[in-house]
Amino acid sequence: MSENESRIAEYMDSLPEYIRENIKQSGVKIESVEQLKKIVDGIQNK
Repeated sequence: MSENESRIAEYMDSLPEYIRENIKQSGVKIESVEQLKKIVDGIQNK
């Protein structure tokens, strides 16, 4: 696992279950922590 993948996994693990589930169901491929944070912001601001 790369450093980037480790950071993404660590951040994902810190998220509430409903957000993790929403991301998993979307099927989006996470490329960076920054991208993940933008997705989380979008989910929280629905």
